[in-house]
Parts: sequence; C-alpha cells; structure tokens
Amino acid sequence: MNNIKIEEDLVNHGFTGKDLAEMRKRLNEYNITYPALIKALHSQFIVIMSIIVFFIAVWVYVIVCEDESSVISYSITMIIVIPIIYIFGALKLSFKAFKYKRLH
Repeated sequence: MNNIKIEEDLVNHGFTGKDLAEMRKRLNEYNITYPALIKALHSQFIVIMSIIVFFIAVWVYVIVCEDESSVISYSITMIIVIPIIYIFGALKLSFKAFKYKRLH
C-alpha cells in the first residue's frame, strides 16, 4: 500500500490533518514507513499507559499508607508530571495509532 492510500485509510479511521502532518514529520525524521511508525506509536501508547497506571498505583498507596504531607507533595508532583507525559508522549496520536492497529 502506498502512502496516499495509507493516509486515506488513516483519515477514515479518525486521524486529522494535524495528526498526519505530525506523522509525516516523524516519518522524515526517523526515515521509516507508515506501518513502522504506527507500530511504534502503538507500543508507545502501551508504555505510557503502563507508566500512568504505575503512578496512580503509587498515588493510591501514598494516600492509604502515608501521612498528609506525603500525600500533598506526591499530589503536587502528579499534577506536574501527568501533563508533561501527555504533552511529550504524544498521547493523543499514540492513542489513535493504538485504536487503528487494533482494528487492522
């Protein structure tokens, strides 16, 4: 399948023009194909979600077992860390690739 057909298929599965522009940028930057990029984004989504689940599990542990000052400091840390993961992890694009890969 050539790039145009792949892009049409991606658009049909919820990718926007902005998503495709970001994907093209990554294709040129890493010199890979669309299937390889989609697989990498799929894997990236799984890793990001695993990290978030781990952080939430630790957060629950801190809430249950630690004192109030630890809960407050960890909560502040999470308020800072989660948006950073969202922004730099390209979570939205990774999620779309995850959904697309699950359908194909």
